[in-house]
Amino acid sequence: FVSPRTTTRSSTTSSSSSSSLCATSSAPSSAAAADLKSKLLDAISNLRTLQERDGSFAIDFGVKGGEINATSRAPQKVDYYAISRDMGDAAENVIALTNELEAISPTDEPTQYLGDKQNGDQAPLNGPWKLLFTTAADASFSKNS
Repeated sequence: FVSPRTTTRSSTTSSSSSSSLCATSSAPSSAAAADLKSKLLDAISNLRTLQERDGSFAIDFGVKGGEINATSRAPQKVDYYAISRDMGDAAENVIALTNELEAISPTDEPTQYLGDKQNGDQAPLNGPWKLLFTTAADASFSKNS
């Protein structure tokens, strides 16, 4: 796992980790991938239930609010353990399942062409996505955003 940011997004066909996607040389069974996706979505649902019980993190965006580091200007990582131990453990479970799914991804370069004005429509991850989970404070928005 290379990135300090983990983002799990869902479309009608896949869930993935945004900035640290990779593939293995052997193709996974579709049943194994479907099972991991189901477990991941259940884990995210559990995290949301805990969020309703324990509360969520509040971020005032910008350096003053803590969204980005004042020195490096890098996005900060959300600390789910700051909310509760249960929230932290649930977030760790989501990250672990995301990493497992990432490891069996059949797509060699899922972020290829992202942000490319000429070839962006050829990006493997091109299409509509809904953010379900992230550790990146700069990608955390309220429901009203």
